[in-house]
Amino acid sequence: MLRRDGRVEIAGYKTLVVGEIVELAWESAEQDGFAFRAVAVQRPG
Repeated sequence: MLRRDGRVEIAGYKTLVVGEIVELAWESAEQDGFAFRAVAVQRPG
């Protein structure tokens, strides 16, 4: 899950497939019962 000001760093329409391997930057935060949240997501490479 990305927060509203988080970014998905891929070209074109920004979608990911369930199970797709990604790299992400995260931060410690209490949100929806989770201790961390993603702030940037991109495909490897």
